[in-house]
Amino acid sequence: MAQGTVWWNELRTSDEKGATEFYTKLLGWGTFQLSASESGETAGAGAYTVWMTGWTQAGGMMRANGVAPGGAGWLPFISVNDVDECAQKASALGGVILEGPFDIPNSGRFAVLKDPQGAVFGIAKPLASE
Repeated sequence: MAQGTVWWNELRTSDEKGATEFYTKLLGWGTFQLSASESGETAGAGAYTVWMTGWTQAGGMMRANGVAPGGAGWLPFISVNDVDECAQKASALGGVILEGPFDIPNSGRFAVLKDPQGAVFGIAKPLASE
């Protein structure tokens, strides 16, 4: 995955059931769920839903944790070559590191940032790009 490419889109919501109903009816997406242990989430975080368009993963969904404005929203993850270096650079440029950097087993290394204007986004180095 090339540096700077949007790699994954994640919906963080307080109503996972309602969001599943909405997006499956609106876009025809299918879903499957990973348990907290499969997705690398901490205990109590619940399952992680993966959005599917046919046999292709289209993104994911998890319970909102307060990072996204209003507690819910879409969070794009942008591919980078080095998550730790990029997070520190963002901080030096006036951004804020909200989560991480952290590893998710079988997925890669991630961080969630906020730019100086308040927009929240993620950065990732997926395992497939190593």
